[in-house]
Amino acid sequence: MLKYSLFLLCLLLSINTVNAQDTIIVKESTKNINYIAIGNASTLSKENTKPNIVIIMADDLGWNDVSYHGSQIGTPYIDEFVKESVELNRFYVAPACTPTRAGIMTGRYAERAELGFMTGVIKYNRKGGVPPGDETIGELLAKAGYKNRACIGKWHLGHSHIKYHPLRQGFSYFYGLYGGQVNYFTHKRRRELDWHRNYESCYDKGYTTDLIGNEASRFIEEKSKEEGPFFMYVAFNAPHVPLEAKMEDLLKYQFDFSKPVYTLEGDSNRLGYSTVLGRGNTIRQTYAAMVAGMDESIGQIIKTLKNQGVFENTIVLFLSDNGGHPEVGGNNEPLRGRKGKFYEGGVRVPAAISWPAQGLTGGKKLDEIVSYIDLLPTFSRITNTPLMYPQSVDGVDVWEVLMGEKTTEDREIYLGKYGLLQGNWKLAYNQLYFLKNDLEEMNKVNEKYPQKYQEMRRKLKAYNRELDKKIVPDLTHQVQPEWMMPGR
Repeated sequence: MLKYSLFLLCLLLSINTVNAQDTIIVKESTKNINYIAIGNASTLSKENTKPNIVIIMADDLGWNDVSYHGSQIGTPYIDEFVKESVELNRFYVAPACTPTRAGIMTGRYAERAELGFMTGVIKYNRKGGVPPGDETIGELLAKAGYKNRACIGKWHLGHSHIKYHPLRQGFSYFYGLYGGQVNYFTHKRRRELDWHRNYESCYDKGYTTDLIGNEASRFIEEKSKEEGPFFMYVAFNAPHVPLEAKMEDLLKYQFDFSKPVYTLEGDSNRLGYSTVLGRGNTIRQTYAAMVAGMDESIGQIIKTLKNQGVFENTIVLFLSDNGGHPEVGGNNEPLRGRKGKFYEGGVRVPAAISWPAQGLTGGKKLDEIVSYIDLLPTFSRITNTPLMYPQSVDGVDVWEVLMGEKTTEDREIYLGKYGLLQGNWKLAYNQLYFLKNDLEEMNKVNEKYPQKYQEMRRKLKAYNRELDKKIVPDLTHQVQPEWMMPGR
């Protein structure tokens, strides 16, 4: 005990140069590891109460699939939200579903949890998930006093054991699907129902996008009446495949009853599945209709926040988990690449953030780098709650960046095995690009800037030595009846 007291005394003396406005917290974690959080809260209003936090994520929405980027797909509700918010023009994610979700939850590159893009996407037969030892956003906010913490929609972070369940990962409520690619109308995948409320199967009827939007609105209405802030992570499964839209949305994009619906190779092998329900005349038409349905649900969520009088002091972040895929309806123009690629079209996504009470509003556009792994440390700062393992987090606190007080000229983001970002420099597939002059990544500058090219190659190799684990995923999991997780 004496040794521990002397350690704390020396530590406090060693940081006597810290600004007087800084907050210094020394605690012992629930895992008996000491941690320290030092955060300058000078730009946060001292009158501010902890905000509600709402993350709204689309699934496979492309850069050119929102009308505020010039798309022919109409997204009036998303557009309206972006006009009221700070548009994050350089928001980076991983190139696929599971890695982005893992990074959002833990603030760490998914490769550290063997969930990186090359090997880690959670398939129906994949064992594993978010490591129970990693601190998640839900667990952080539980420490911060957020009693109500909901995960609504697509989980996709492990279903082979109950330890990967959202309720074991810091959330107090779950509604939605464990895996991915469920039928939008029957809620089934591999002939088994994958729709749940907390631990139990849920037999609600309806289109999944509508159910997610309705449940999110219900949660807001209920929890905004209680004391204390709430956290809600809303992960739509739209517009991810299977491409299935409501007829009312297909009609908005000129569905023609006299023409056949689109077909896919292998339709004849899809036993037990309708190959007609929800399909439009073309893939793009169906995709557009799905985006329209999601846009309405997002508008419903924002409207509910405003109607309940809590929008002003609620952080709302909108993003997509990765870029779109043209073969299944997505469009990332003018960006190069698609979902599954390390070009901008795979990892740079539509995003915006709002918090009117603190000035994140007014239709501003931020051209600084912000990343999916930054959410955990930034929420740690905003809620003045120390991270359990700050040294293990890859993301950074971007509060000053969001407020326009700090630039990210030299910010590095490891995009994955074949991609590294450093400010406007981008190494993708062993080619160097300067994004400020070449957003489309069409002009490699390896020879023009040989020193920078070699520097970026060395750095990516170093990242890969640390993070590119040579693993063989365990694909022996047997999907249980109604996708129940074993071990409970």
